[in-house]
Amino acid sequence: MATIDRLSLARLAELVDYPGATFGHALAEQRRYADALPEPARADVLRFVDWAESRPVSEVEELYAATFDSRDDTALEVGWHLYGEAYQRGVFLVEMRGRLRQCGIEEGSELPDHLGHVLRWLAASTAPESARIERLALAPALAAIVGALERGQSPWAPLLRAVWRAVDPGLVAAPARAPQMDAKSFTGGCG
Repeated sequence: MATIDRLSLARLAELVDYPGATFGHALAEQRRYADALPEPARADVLRFVDWAESRPVSEVEELYAATFDSRDDTALEVGWHLYGEAYQRGVFLVEMRGRLRQCGIEEGSELPDHLGHVLRWLAASTAPESARIERLALAPALAAIVGALERGQSPWAPLLRAVWRAVDPGLVAAPARAPQMDAKSFTGGCG
């Protein structure tokens, strides 16, 4: 995380989760600590926070579900964007589940490759390969998601673009279905 610290990354993870009971608090925290984000990620996050705070929570929840739960091109499951339904995604899921457990991160109702989980793992991880995972797995998945959100002019695009900037400051990753890494190559721990 060259440009965004671990705590900021964990805060971003809160905003990519379903906007439930703690979403208003997550928005307020993001606004309160926005100065910890480098530009232009700060501006992207504040654009999203402004939008979300101006809408009823029910509208934000409905749009979240329509955007991320009903469409493959904007799904928040990192492994889906990398592997689709191929066997390698199963390996990725198993490996991510192990990493989450190792760091004490609860899965909840989402799959272990959900963006929120991956961000929390990166925020907690001391694994030397975390930069490799960011570059070869997370950045290409985010490139695909952000591209689809921008094409659809989604209000979620600025938030996901800020997350992409966290792991790929130059926004240079190309969307990819097959990364240049083996899904079993995740090793390392938490600190």
